[in-house]
Amino acid sequence: MPIFSVLSSKIFGGLSIALAVACAYLYISMSATIASYEKAINAPVTGWQARLNACVADKSTALGNQAALEAQISRQNDAVERLNAATGARISNGAQMRKSAENDTVAANALVAKLEKASAAADVCASANQLILEVIR
Repeated sequence: MPIFSVLSSKIFGGLSIALAVACAYLYISMSATIASYEKAINAPVTGWQARLNACVADKSTALGNQAALEAQISRQNDAVERLNAATGARISNGAQMRKSAENDTVAANALVAKLEKASAAADVCASANQLILEVIR
């Protein structure tokens, strides 16, 4: 039995060492494999993260541009409202000026009619004066 003990301890000792070496090799190779898998997994994630960051930056830029455009549109709308108000005032002033000109034309025509009557009356008076002067002579 001692031979069997010695033999079995030598065999099991050698197997233990072989098993320990195999486990160490397996651990090292698995660590390298896991590291390469992590690298392979993280590379696309890093790429996608960069793309996502670029999209966020583009969205921020777009939102800034949108805000600037909305401010510009607001300023242009204000300018259009002021222009419409000024145009309405000019149209109103133009209508008032036209009405005033029409009233002035009516008044001028009435004055011309009075002057024509006065001229006719003056002609009658002149003719009457001429007759009186001829009678007197």
